[in-house]
Amino acid sequence: MIYAENILLCIAIPLLISLLFVRGEVLRYVAVFLLGMGVCLIAAYISGFLNLVTGMGENDMSIFLSPVVEELMKLMPLLFFLVMFDPEDRTLTMLAVAIGAGFATFENCCYILTSGAGSLTYVLIRGLAVGVMHIVSVLALSGSSPQSVLKFSPFPQ
Repeated sequence: MIYAENILLCIAIPLLISLLFVRGEVLRYVAVFLLGMGVCLIAAYISGFLNLVTGMGENDMSIFLSPVVEELMKLMPLLFFLVMFDPEDRTLTMLAVAIGAGFATFENCCYILTSGAGSLTYVLIRGLAVGVMHIVSVLALSGSSPQSVLKFSPFPQ
């Protein structure tokens, strides 16, 4: 059994320290990346709670309820930013990418530490699949136009 909170701390502390040395969009990206990792942990807690309450098996839970919980949890910070700050499309796209990347990174770390890494090929395929899945799903949730996604660059113009 792993303790996901410990993994989160090991990843988050260096990133939190880095926030002291960066400014602008990089600061925002790293902060929202950390938020995405926190959202992943909270989604895991909620999924675990629902698993106990509903009595569903692990397979049924991972097929039917966990994806819904994950997507709703990734949507919450986006809705908050949208309602509170009314960001531009480019900023909303950056926030969506950072939340998805943080979520995927934390999920991959926990999964690989729990299940092991059979081979480098498996780790690469898992990293690519989960990364693409979470980033694209959050971009779809954000309602970012395809043009703003294609124009997105993490570096200031």
